Amino acid sequence: MNKKILISICIIILIIVGVVVFLFTRKQPVPTKENEENSNEMKQSSTMYDENANLEDLKQEYKMTGSDELYEVQTEGDGRKVLNIKPDINYKVAFAGLMKSSIPDFKEIDSIYETNYPTENGIWVEENSREQIVNLFNKYLSSEYEIIDGYLKIKNENTPSQNDKKLKEVINGDKQFILSISGVSYLVDTVSGNILDNPFEEFDKYQIYEYVEYEDNKIIFITENNKKALTDEEIFDSVLKLILK
Repeated sequence: MNKKILISICIIILIIVGVVVFLFTRKQPVPTKENEENSNEMKQSSTMYDENANLEDLKQEYKMTGSDELYEVQTEGDGRKVLNIKPDINYKVAFAGLMKSSIPDFKEIDSIYETNYPTENGIWVEENSREQIVNLFNKYLSSEYEIIDGYLKIKNENTPSQNDKKLKEVINGDKQFILSISGVSYLVDTVSGNILDNPFEEFDKYQIYEYVEYEDNKIIFITENNKKALTDEEIFDSVLKLILK
Protein backbone atom coordinates (compact mmCIF):
# COMPACT_ATOMS: atom_id res chain seq x y z
CA MET A 1 0.00 0.00 0.00
CA ASN A 2 1.21 3.52 -0.84
CA LYS A 3 2.76 5.16 2.23
CA LYS A 4 0.78 8.39 1.71
CA ILE A 5 -2.51 6.51 1.54
CA LEU A 6 -1.64 4.61 4.75
CA ILE A 7 -0.86 7.88 6.56
CA SER A 8 -4.15 9.41 5.34
CA ILE A 9 -6.13 6.39 6.61
CA CYS A 10 -4.42 6.63 10.02
CA ILE A 11 -5.23 10.34 10.27
CA ILE A 12 -8.90 9.70 9.39
CA ILE A 13 -9.11 6.95 12.04
CA LEU A 14 -7.57 9.23 14.66
CA ILE A 15 -10.05 11.99 13.81
CA ILE A 16 -12.99 9.58 14.08
CA VAL A 17 -11.73 8.23 17.43
CA GLY A 18 -11.27 11.79 18.69
CA VAL A 19 -14.82 12.76 17.74
CA VAL A 20 -16.28 9.63 19.39
CA VAL A 21 -14.31 10.22 22.59
CA PHE A 22 -15.44 13.85 22.65
CA LEU A 23 -19.10 12.90 22.24
CA PHE A 24 -19.00 10.28 24.98
CA THR A 25 -16.98 12.30 27.47
CA ARG A 26 -18.46 15.76 27.17
CA LYS A 27 -20.50 16.75 30.19
CA GLN A 28 -24.07 17.93 30.13
CA PRO A 29 -24.34 21.63 30.88
CA VAL A 30 -24.85 22.25 34.58
CA PRO A 31 -27.84 24.44 35.36
CA THR A 32 -26.59 27.89 36.17
CA LYS A 33 -27.57 29.83 39.23
CA GLU A 34 -29.48 32.19 36.96
CA ASN A 35 -31.56 29.32 35.54
CA GLU A 36 -32.36 28.03 39.01
CA GLU A 37 -33.41 31.52 40.13
CA ASN A 38 -35.66 31.88 37.07
CA SER A 39 -37.25 28.51 37.82
CA ASN A 40 -37.88 29.48 41.44
CA GLU A 41 -39.36 32.81 40.38
CA MET A 42 -41.69 31.03 37.98
CA LYS A 43 -42.87 28.70 40.75
CA GLN A 44 -43.42 31.60 43.13
CA SER A 45 -45.52 33.46 40.58
CA SER A 46 -47.55 30.39 39.51
CA THR A 47 -50.85 29.60 41.17
CA MET A 48 -50.22 25.88 40.89
CA TYR A 49 -47.22 26.20 43.24
CA ASP A 50 -48.98 28.50 45.70
CA GLU A 51 -49.61 26.56 48.90
CA ASN A 52 -52.51 28.87 49.71
CA ALA A 53 -54.22 28.45 46.34
CA ASN A 54 -57.83 27.32 46.67
CA LEU A 55 -59.99 25.31 44.33
CA GLU A 56 -61.33 28.34 42.46
CA ASP A 57 -57.81 29.69 41.94
CA LEU A 58 -56.69 26.37 40.46
CA LYS A 59 -59.76 26.10 38.22
CA GLN A 60 -58.84 29.45 36.71
CA GLU A 61 -55.19 28.44 36.39
CA TYR A 62 -56.02 25.18 34.58
CA LYS A 63 -59.05 26.66 32.75
CA MET A 64 -61.40 24.02 34.17
CA THR A 65 -65.12 24.76 34.04
CA GLY A 66 -66.81 21.89 35.89
CA SER A 67 -68.82 22.32 39.08
CA ASP A 68 -66.74 22.79 42.22
CA GLU A 69 -68.12 19.65 43.88
CA LEU A 70 -66.59 17.45 41.17
CA TYR A 71 -62.99 18.30 42.02
CA GLU A 72 -60.43 17.55 44.67
CA VAL A 73 -57.05 19.23 45.10
CA GLN A 74 -53.98 16.98 45.06
CA THR A 75 -50.32 17.89 45.54
CA GLU A 76 -47.64 16.38 43.31
CA GLY A 77 -44.15 15.41 44.49
CA ASP A 78 -42.66 18.72 43.35
CA GLY A 79 -45.23 20.72 45.30
CA ARG A 80 -47.42 21.49 42.30
CA LYS A 81 -51.16 21.48 42.99
CA VAL A 82 -53.49 19.80 40.52
CA LEU A 83 -57.22 19.22 40.25
CA ASN A 84 -58.72 15.79 39.64
CA ILE A 85 -62.26 14.48 39.54
CA LYS A 86 -63.15 12.89 42.88
CA PRO A 87 -62.71 9.10 42.48
CA ASP A 88 -66.07 8.28 44.09
CA ILE A 89 -67.86 10.49 41.55
CA ASN A 90 -66.07 8.88 38.59
CA TYR A 91 -66.93 5.47 40.06
CA LYS A 92 -70.63 6.28 40.38
CA VAL A 93 -70.69 7.71 36.86
CA ALA A 94 -69.07 4.54 35.48
CA PHE A 95 -71.63 2.35 37.26
CA ALA A 96 -74.59 4.46 36.14
CA GLY A 97 -73.35 4.36 32.54
CA LEU A 98 -72.88 0.59 32.78
CA MET A 99 -76.46 0.10 33.99
CA LYS A 100 -77.94 2.54 31.49
CA SER A 101 -75.70 1.49 28.56
CA SER A 102 -75.42 5.15 27.63
CA ILE A 103 -74.16 8.45 29.02
CA PRO A 104 -76.01 9.12 32.29
CA ASP A 105 -77.13 12.53 33.48
CA PHE A 106 -75.77 13.84 36.77
CA LYS A 107 -79.34 14.12 38.07
CA GLU A 108 -79.93 10.37 37.80
CA ILE A 109 -76.58 9.01 38.98
CA ASP A 110 -77.40 8.76 42.67
CA SER A 111 -80.77 7.15 41.96
CA ILE A 112 -79.29 4.53 39.64
CA TYR A 113 -76.45 3.85 42.07
CA GLU A 114 -78.63 3.50 45.16
CA THR A 115 -81.20 1.32 43.39
CA ASN A 116 -78.89 -1.06 41.55
CA TYR A 117 -75.47 -1.13 43.18
CA PRO A 118 -74.57 -4.61 44.53
CA THR A 119 -74.24 -4.67 48.31
CA GLU A 120 -71.97 -7.70 48.76
CA ASN A 121 -68.27 -8.19 48.07
CA GLY A 122 -66.93 -10.67 45.54
CA ILE A 123 -67.56 -10.66 41.78
CA TRP A 124 -70.83 -9.24 40.49
CA VAL A 125 -71.71 -9.47 36.79
CA GLU A 126 -74.01 -7.09 34.91
CA GLU A 127 -77.14 -8.93 33.79
CA ASN A 128 -76.61 -8.91 30.01
CA SER A 129 -73.04 -10.22 30.43
CA ARG A 130 -73.70 -13.10 32.82
CA GLU A 131 -74.01 -16.02 30.41
CA GLN A 132 -70.91 -15.06 28.44
CA ILE A 133 -68.85 -14.37 31.58
CA VAL A 134 -69.70 -17.62 33.35
CA ASN A 135 -68.99 -19.57 30.16
CA LEU A 136 -65.47 -18.09 30.06
CA PHE A 137 -64.79 -19.05 33.68
CA ASN A 138 -66.02 -22.58 33.08
CA LYS A 139 -64.03 -22.90 29.87
CA TYR A 140 -60.63 -21.84 31.17
CA LEU A 141 -60.64 -22.87 34.84
CA SER A 142 -60.83 -26.29 36.51
CA SER A 143 -63.68 -25.64 38.95
CA GLU A 144 -67.27 -25.24 37.80
CA TYR A 145 -68.88 -21.82 38.26
CA GLU A 146 -72.38 -20.39 38.28
CA ILE A 147 -74.00 -17.01 38.84
CA ILE A 148 -76.46 -16.60 41.69
CA ASP A 149 -78.25 -13.25 42.12
CA GLY A 150 -75.61 -11.68 39.90
CA TYR A 151 -72.63 -13.01 41.87
CA LEU A 152 -70.08 -15.48 40.55
CA LYS A 153 -70.06 -18.56 42.77
CA ILE A 154 -68.24 -21.89 42.80
CA LYS A 155 -70.59 -24.77 41.93
CA ASN A 156 -68.07 -27.64 42.06
CA GLU A 157 -64.38 -27.45 42.94
CA ASN A 158 -63.25 -30.36 40.70
CA THR A 159 -59.55 -30.49 41.66
CA PRO A 160 -59.05 -26.72 41.61
CA SER A 161 -56.04 -25.13 39.95
CA GLN A 162 -53.97 -22.40 41.58
CA ASN A 163 -56.07 -19.81 39.78
CA ASP A 164 -59.25 -21.45 41.07
CA LYS A 165 -57.90 -21.27 44.62
CA LYS A 166 -56.96 -17.60 44.24
CA LEU A 167 -60.33 -16.83 42.70
CA LYS A 168 -62.08 -18.49 45.61
CA GLU A 169 -60.30 -16.06 47.93
CA VAL A 170 -61.56 -13.15 45.84
CA ILE A 171 -65.13 -14.50 45.77
CA ASN A 172 -65.08 -14.81 49.56
CA GLY A 173 -62.89 -11.78 50.17
CA ASP A 174 -63.44 -8.15 51.13
CA LYS A 175 -62.99 -6.61 47.67
CA GLN A 176 -65.61 -6.05 45.03
CA PHE A 177 -65.40 -6.45 41.26
CA ILE A 178 -68.13 -5.54 38.81
CA LEU A 179 -67.84 -7.04 35.33
CA SER A 180 -69.57 -5.97 32.15
CA ILE A 181 -68.94 -6.91 28.54
CA SER A 182 -69.00 -3.53 26.90
CA GLY A 183 -66.52 -1.78 24.64
CA VAL A 184 -67.57 1.58 26.08
CA SER A 185 -66.81 3.00 29.51
CA TYR A 186 -67.98 6.26 31.11
CA LEU A 187 -66.15 9.04 32.94
CA VAL A 188 -66.20 12.70 33.92
CA ASP A 189 -64.03 14.95 31.75
CA THR A 190 -61.58 16.79 33.99
CA VAL A 191 -61.61 20.07 32.05
CA SER A 192 -65.30 20.53 31.24
CA GLY A 193 -66.85 18.48 34.05
CA ASN A 194 -69.14 16.81 31.49
CA ILE A 195 -69.86 13.08 31.47
CA LEU A 196 -68.37 11.41 28.41
CA ASP A 197 -68.39 7.95 26.93
CA ASN A 198 -65.08 6.30 26.10
CA PRO A 199 -65.47 3.83 23.21
CA PHE A 200 -62.09 2.26 23.94
CA GLU A 201 -62.73 -0.80 21.77
CA GLU A 202 -63.43 1.42 18.79
CA PHE A 203 -60.17 3.31 19.37
CA ASP A 204 -58.08 0.17 19.88
CA LYS A 205 -59.41 -3.24 18.90
CA TYR A 206 -56.61 -4.90 20.92
CA GLN A 207 -57.49 -3.20 24.21
CA ILE A 208 -59.04 -5.86 26.40
CA TYR A 209 -60.57 -3.77 29.13
CA GLU A 210 -60.98 -0.37 30.74
CA TYR A 211 -61.55 -0.10 34.47
CA VAL A 212 -62.49 2.43 37.13
CA GLU A 213 -61.59 1.93 40.78
CA TYR A 214 -62.52 3.42 44.08
CA GLU A 215 -60.94 2.13 47.30
CA ASP A 216 -61.07 -1.70 47.02
CA ASN A 217 -63.70 -1.75 44.29
CA LYS A 218 -63.27 -2.05 40.52
CA ILE A 219 -65.70 -1.76 37.64
CA ILE A 220 -64.23 -3.57 34.64
CA PHE A 221 -65.55 -2.92 31.14
CA ILE A 222 -64.49 -5.87 28.97
CA THR A 223 -64.17 -5.61 25.19
CA GLU A 224 -66.98 -7.07 23.11
CA ASN A 225 -64.27 -8.12 20.64
CA ASN A 226 -66.54 -7.30 17.70
CA LYS A 227 -63.65 -7.35 15.22
CA LYS A 228 -62.39 -10.70 16.54
CA ALA A 229 -58.91 -9.24 17.04
CA LEU A 230 -58.49 -11.25 20.26
CA THR A 231 -59.11 -14.81 21.34
CA ASP A 232 -61.44 -15.65 24.22
CA GLU A 233 -58.46 -17.03 26.09
CA GLU A 234 -56.49 -13.78 25.71
CA ILE A 235 -59.44 -11.80 27.03
CA PHE A 236 -60.09 -14.15 29.94
CA ASP A 237 -56.44 -14.42 31.00
CA SER A 238 -56.02 -10.64 31.01
CA VAL A 239 -59.20 -10.00 33.01
CA LEU A 240 -58.37 -12.79 35.46
CA LYS A 241 -54.91 -11.31 36.09
CA LEU A 242 -56.50 -7.94 36.87
CA ILE A 243 -58.89 -9.55 39.34
CA LEU A 244 -56.24 -11.68 41.03
CA LYS A 245 -53.41 -9.14 41.26
